[in-house]
Formats: sequence, structure tokens, C-alpha cells
Amino acid sequence: MSTIRLRQERINRGWTLEFVAIKTGTKKQSVCDWEKCRHIPSYKVLVKLENLFNLSHRELFAQLPDNDILTQDKENVHKNMYHIVNTK
Repeated sequence: MSTIRLRQERINRGWTLEFVAIKTGTKKQSVCDWEKCRHIPSYKVLVKLENLFNLSHRELFAQLPDNDILTQDKENVHKNMYHIVNTK
């Protein structure tokens, strides 16, 4: 699954889905759907996101390469879990 910068920026700032939802007047599920590229926010919400993150909508919805830090962290977690499960 590809990741967009919106998710990375939210995580880097320590913000929850709920926090972004409250600040944009939306629901947590909507934020999750944007991060997973399932839906696109309305223009009104895009403006709120731009102001909240201080980034343009083009920057927020830019695709990140598959080797971004979030993907690497996920792979490391899987490797560590495999190691823990398979060692005695």
C-alpha cells in the first residue's frame, strides 16, 4: 500500500486521527480514508488541512516512495515479531 505525506506529517507531529478530524470538522474515518487514498476531502476541508499542517494540498497528498520511514518501521516490526515467535 502506498502512503501519502498527510499520514507521515500527522504521525511526525504526534497527532491522532481524532485530532485531525476535530480540527477539520470531520470524522476519524474520513481522515483514515484520505490517508489510504479511498476518498478525497472537499475543497473546504482541503483548506483546513493546508492551514493545519502549513503545507499545500499538493504536498499533503503527494505519494511517498515505498521505502519511506513508515514502511521501513512496519517491516522492522514484522521482522522483530518473526524473530520473537521463532526463537526459544
